[in-house]
Amino acid sequence: MLLSDVNPGNSCIIKNIFGGRGMLRRLSALGLENRRIITVLGKRGWGRMQIAGESGSFSIGQGMARHIEVELTGKLYTALSDCREGDHIKILKIHAGGLLAMRLSEMGLVRGQAIEIVKYAPLKDPLEIKINSTLLSLRISEACQIEVEKVNEKNA
Repeated sequence: MLLSDVNPGNSCIIKNIFGGRGMLRRLSALGLENRRIITVLGKRGWGRMQIAGESGSFSIGQGMARHIEVELTGKLYTALSDCREGDHIKILKIHAGGLLAMRLSEMGLVRGQAIEIVKYAPLKDPLEIKINSTLLSLRISEACQIEVEKVNEKNA
């Protein structure tokens, strides 16, 4: 299986990298080498993929991802983007870094916060969530980086 075929939230082990010396050097600098475990955080159509590895999180293009053969190790976490309308959930962890992590925390998306999925836009991007009495829209690429667990309505 190629890295470009892996869905967000899944972790995998790199089996082989097909490419020239330049590509191997660039990927090695990012920590993408054989037998390394990585997690796909997000994916934008045929554009970039957000990856988390041992050296941190970064983006690579789908073209480069098509040169990396991987083996799935399983679903690492349930992402906010995997939830359905009406689900009551609790945030476990924010996998984003830098400015995005700061912006999400400023909007109230912090560890332990109970939220509700209100609705998705017609093309599934963005999604609308409810935090306390505030409605908030998030891009799917941002929601992929938020680890959640479902809770009962009474506990939310």
